Amino acid sequence: MIGAAVDVGSNSVHLLVAELIDGHLQTLVDVSEQLGLGDFVEVEGEIPEAPQQGLIYLLREYRDVALARGAQQVTFVGTEPLRRAANGQAIADLVERETGIPLRILDRTQEGELAYIGVTGGAAGNRSMLIVDIGGGSTQAVFYDPVHGIRVASLDIGSKRLSGEVVAHDPPTADEIARLRSRAQGAVTTLPKATVERAVFVGGTATNIIRLRPLAAAEFDALYGTLTTVAAADLAQRYVLRPRRALQLAAGAALAEAILRRYGLKTAEVSDASLRDGAIIAAARLSEESPAR
Repeated sequence: MIGAAVDVGSNSVHLLVAELIDGHLQTLVDVSEQLGLGDFVEVEGEIPEAPQQGLIYLLREYRDVALARGAQQVTFVGTEPLRRAANGQAIADLVERETGIPLRILDRTQEGELAYIGVTGGAAGNRSMLIVDIGGGSTQAVFYDPVHGIRVASLDIGSKRLSGEVVAHDPPTADEIARLRSRAQGAVTTLPKATVERAVFVGGTATNIIRLRPLAAAEFDALYGTLTTVAAADLAQRYVLRPRRALQLAAGAALAEAILRRYGLKTAEVSDASLRDGAIIAAARLSEESPAR
C-alpha cells in the first residue's frame, strides 16, 4: 500500500509519502516547509489567525500531493507547538473541517512510540537502544530494551528554545557555546539512567549536524569551531542547510553532545526515518486489523 503522513512540528511541517513493501517503506515524496509555529506559541501562547491559515493552505496542498501519488491513507499528526498552544485543539478541529482529515495531537509518549516504529519497523530487537529526536521546542528520547520494552522520556527544550535562551550573536560566540553546552548538560540529567548499546538520532538537527561533522563525541569541538566562525547564511549556503536550521544548529549540537555523554556513547547513527514513517506503518497495521466491511 501507499501511505502518507504529515507532521506539524515547531519548526517545520513535513510530508512523507511512501510505499510499504514487506514491512519497509520506499519513499515517494519527502518535502517540508518552515512555518515556525513554535515561535508564535513561545511569544503569544497560541497560534494566531494568519499562521493558522498558512497551515491550512499547506495541509490542503500536502493532502492533494499525497492523493495524487496514490496514497490510500493520509495521516496528520501534531507535536510540540499544538500540545503547548492554548488553541491547539481548536486548530486541530479547523484542520479536519477544512481538509477532511483529522489532525491528531500526539502526547509525548505517542510521539516517541511512532518514532520507534519508524526507525525499527516495530520489530523487537535483542539489544538495548536509544532513539533521539531533537526538535525545535522539545527533545524526545525513546528507550528500548528486550526485557522491559519501550519507555519514553522528554525534555522541555529543543534547538529553537535553547538557542533563544542563550544565543544573541551570529555566529555564536565561544562564551555562548560554553553556555549552550552547560545548559544542555544540565537539562539531560533529568533523562533516566539506562544502558544503551545502540543510539539512533532522527530529525532535522541530526541530519544537519552530519553535513558538517560525524555525530560522535570526539567531533564536537571541531563542529563548534566551525559554528563560531561561519555566519548562519554562509553556513546554510556552504552545507545546504535551511537558514532557520543553521541559526539553531549550535544549540542542537549541544543537546546531541550532552545526550551522547550522558549515556557514555562515542558515536550515534543518524536515520532519515521518523515518526512520519511510524505513522504510515501504524496506520497500515490498523487498517489490516480493522478492514473495511
